Amino acid sequence: MEKLSDESVFRLKVAKSCCNAFSSIIMYPIHILNFLTDEFLYLSETKDFIGGYTSDDISGRGWKFFIDICIPQGRNVLSKAIVFADDFFSKLPVEKKKDYSISFNYTIKVKDSNMDMKVNHQLAPLYIDSMNRAAVFIGTVFPGSNALGNTMLIRNVKEGKRWAYNVAGNCLEALAPACLTPMEKRMMSCACSGMTTNMMSSILNKSADTINGYRKSVIAKLGVQNLQEAVTMALINKLL
Repeated sequence: MEKLSDESVFRLKVAKSCCNAFSSIIMYPIHILNFLTDEFLYLSETKDFIGGYTSDDISGRGWKFFIDICIPQGRNVLSKAIVFADDFFSKLPVEKKKDYSISFNYTIKVKDSNMDMKVNHQLAPLYIDSMNRAAVFIGTVFPGSNALGNTMLIRNVKEGKRWAYNVAGNCLEALAPACLTPMEKRMMSCACSGMTTNMMSSILNKSADTINGYRKSVIAKLGVQNLQEAVTMALINKLL
């Protein structure tokens, strides 16, 4: 099992301190995962990490935890996507590695329940080691999108480009850019605040029909069935 250098350990201590601070002010749990040793270097200390599982349930299990709680029919896709993502980052020029992030969308079994839930698991490189490997990733997990199914997306965060993982071909397929107009973004921000159509109409100084037009446009662009799913997709794709 590969060990991190003293300098790397010091840097991670600083990162952990930052994560502790962020964990106290954001709603989603944070974790730091060493891809080389498949171990968690940090987990938010929260009673409900995801799906009823606590940080104690997860500690020491690495990727195995996420694969174990994934529903059986989704494990093959998730396992192959993890291997593909690791290989993808290994082939990137060192100066480009931090330009990309990964988004896994899959279904997990809720703890002590017969229920399932869709989650979105996002990861980005945190540390590039002395051998120019994307060794350590920071990530978060939150409710996912039913519209996406079980899949992996890779995003170039600087250029806004996206690719979906094709498990059958073990390759990436380019996706059309996901973008909303400024007014659509304002409408979605209002929706996230729980505003009704009439409230949005007043705030945005637009008619109810116009607001409904924005809603339909956003739903169509994001390929979902309703505004609630659109909010999830917008968060996954960093559109707000």
